[in-house]
Amino acid sequence: LGESGGSNLLLPRVGLSELFPDAAARWLTLRGAELHLGQRIDAVSFQIGQWGVADRRFDAVLVATSAPQSVRLLERSAPGVPAAVATRIAEWTQACHDLSFEAISTVYAWGADAVLAQPMLALRNQVGDSEPAPAQFVFDRGQLGGARGLLACGDYVAGPYPATLEGAVRSAVGAARAVALGVYHAKGTDKTSKESNQ
Repeated sequence: LGESGGSNLLLPRVGLSELFPDAAARWLTLRGAELHLGQRIDAVSFQIGQWGVADRRFDAVLVATSAPQSVRLLERSAPGVPAAVATRIAEWTQACHDLSFEAISTVYAWGADAVLAQPMLALRNQVGDSEPAPAQFVFDRGQLGGARGLLACGDYVAGPYPATLEGAVRSAVGAARAVALGVYHAKGTDKTSKESNQ
């Protein structure tokens, strides 16, 4: 496993979107890349040595999706490509079909005055002769970030609704209720928001 200190577990104080994909998008944009977000590509084409994506031509295309999504894309693309390319696509999609997966799930739970002993705790995956449990870690996000007495609200804050006026109102009501009830403290007198990172 290597020597002590050979690796470090880092706990982010910001959401994972802000930590990596948003930062990567900013980095690419600053270097002249064009980002086209929210556009579904159902198939690609191949003509005269170039790949077609939507109405644009490229020398190369990277399919950076999950295996099931890449299978759907490439199987739809195969009928419109030369036979040699279609054979390679068939080999790839068969290999993807042969893969098996287990879901990774994240569960967010909230309770008034709920505080863990540490910001992160490892969970036992089996107790005695019981069946192995799927959970591995639990995090107290209230201890991982935010500012004293600061709560975020708005249609962009995680909640049961998409980015709508109703979602913004519901978020604001929830934040106001948390302040009124004084349930936004994390540990001791440090009133770190449990909502600010959600």
